[in-house]
Amino acid sequence: MPDPETETQKDAVQDFFHQTATSWQERYAKRDFESVSYQDRMRVALELLRRHGPGSGLVLDAGCGAGLQAAAIQASGYRVIACDIAPDMARLAHSNLTAGGGRALVADVDTAPFRDAVFDVVVALGVIGYAKDWDSWLAAVRRVLKPGGLLVISMASERLLLRKVSDIVSAVPDRAYIWLKRAVSRRPVPSTANEPGFYKQHYRYTTAREFDAFLKRHGFHKRGSGGVNYGQLHFMGKRLFPDRLDVALTRTVESLSRVAPLRFLQGHARIYVTAVSNPD
Repeated sequence: MPDPETETQKDAVQDFFHQTATSWQERYAKRDFESVSYQDRMRVALELLRRHGPGSGLVLDAGCGAGLQAAAIQASGYRVIACDIAPDMARLAHSNLTAGGGRALVADVDTAPFRDAVFDVVVALGVIGYAKDWDSWLAAVRRVLKPGGLLVISMASERLLLRKVSDIVSAVPDRAYIWLKRAVSRRPVPSTANEPGFYKQHYRYTTAREFDAFLKRHGFHKRGSGGVNYGQLHFMGKRLFPDRLDVALTRTVESLSRVAPLRFLQGHARIYVTAVSNPD
C-alpha cells in the first residue's frame, strides 16, 4: 500500500515542476548566477561521465527535467531513456531527444517499468533530495543499473563557503546595526526570517561527507566528484558583486577544489556531484 506521506510529497514535487517546466528549459540559456550554477552542474556531470563512463551503452536520465542534459549525453554517443514525474518536463525532454533516437516518459525511477540491470549508466541530478525514503529510492536505482555500472548523482547542501565567509565578516556589523536601530527607535527589530519556500518544505539537504557515507553504505564505490556554486559574497545582507563576477569567483573556487589537497572544498558547495560505480 502506498505511503500517504510519500504520495503527498510526490504530488507536490510533480505539480511544482509541471508548472515551472518552461522556466527550467530557459535557465540553461541564461547568464544569471543561479542559472549558471545549473549549467555548471550539468557540465561537471558530463565531465564525470566522460572520465568514468563506458563511452557507449544505455543511459537512464532519472528526473531529467527539460532533457537538455539527456540530449547532451545522447550527443556524446550513448543511447538515452529519460524519465520525469512532471508531464510537461517529460514532454520537453522527449522533444529534445527524439531527433537522436531517445525518448522520455512520465515516471519516477522507483515506478518506471524497466527491467532489472538494463542500464549501463544512471544519471540523477537534483533528484534524490525530493525522495522521502532515500534507501528505497537508491535501491530502485540499483535494481535497474547493471553490475559495475556507473551512477552520476548530485545532492545539495546549505553550507556554502562564500556565504560562511560573508556571515563571519558581517557578524559584528550586523549586531552593531541591530543594537543601534533598537536604541534609536526604542522598539524591537522585527525578524527578517522568511516563510519556508518550496525547497525548504520538500527538499532534504545534506553534506557531501554524509552523502558519500550514504552511498558507501549501499556498496557504491566512489570514482570522482565535483562541487558547483560556492555562494556569493555579501556584506550585511547586500551582495558585493554583479552576477558575472560572482560566477567567476565561484568557478575559481571550483577549480581549486579539483586540486588534491583542496578537495575538501567540495563539501562547501551548494551542489555536490559524484560518480560512483555499482558493485559487480
